Amino acid sequence: MRFAVLFFFFLSHSLIAQNEMIENQLVKTVKSYEFTRYYANGQIAQRGPIKNKKLHGVWVSYSPEGKKVSQGTFKKGKKTGKWFFWNEEGLIEADFNENKLVSAVSWDKGKILADN
Repeated sequence: MRFAVLFFFFLSHSLIAQNEMIENQLVKTVKSYEFTRYYANGQIAQRGPIKNKKLHGVWVSYSPEGKKVSQGTFKKGKKTGKWFFWNEEGLIEADFNENKLVSAVSWDKGKILADN
């Protein structure tokens, strides 16, 4: 199933893919599917919508302890707009345009990490 291959590629390249997963869940909604992936401990690892077999809408990733580690929007399978990444040092805000990084700022120190 090509649909499953798309999920595996995206999810296996995320930070959370390094931890053991127990279950994936795909639920049909009115206009799309809602995908949820769980850690072995039952916590949600990743959640977001899929439309026309592509990641589309707001996706959120969590640590095995349930803390939010990233949030951003996909449009037709490509990262777009503002994405947020939380870590021990603080928050990184990144701007994407059709999967290309446009700029990134680390809010803990206010440093510009990338600018186009």
